[in-house]
Amino acid sequence: RSRDEGGDGHASKRPRYSMWVVPNVRVRVVDDKFQKGALYNKKGVVVDTGGADSFGIMMDDRSVAGGRVVEGLTQRMIETALPKRDGAVVVVHGEHRGRRGRLLERDARKERAVVQLNGDFSLATLSFDDVCEWAGSAEDAEEEY
Repeated sequence: RSRDEGGDGHASKRPRYSMWVVPNVRVRVVDDKFQKGALYNKKGVVVDTGGADSFGIMMDDRSVAGGRVVEGLTQRMIETALPKRDGAVVVVHGEHRGRRGRLLERDARKERAVVQLNGDFSLATLSFDDVCEWAGSAEDAEEEY
C-alpha cells in the first residue's frame, strides 16, 4: 500500500488528493529514513494536523520518541492502518469520506476491507488505502473532511 502521490518519478496508484490525514486515526510510518528509521513500520495516532502539509502523531509504543508527539510527518511517510475485525474505522477517501463504521472483513491479498457504516448500517467494500482505524471516542461527531 503506497501513499505516493506523484511528483517523485514513481507511478502513483491514485490521483492527487487533498490532505486525507485527520486527527484520531491510526497510521503506520513507512518512511525508513525519517528519524533515521527509528519509527519505520511503527504505528501511532494522529494528534495534530495544524501544519499545511505536515502533522504530528503520538506513537503507540511510548518508548519510541520518549512519549512525545512526533512532528513533521507528511502523507508520503505514512499509510493507513486497519484495526482487527470489529474495530472502529473511518473512511478517508471516496464517496463515504468522513463516515465511520466497523471493520467486518479484511482481505490482505486483494487489499480490500468490508465496512459496515454507522447510521444506515450499509456495507461498503473499500481499498485498504481508503479506510483507517478510528482511535477517537465513539461520541465524537462524524465530520466532512
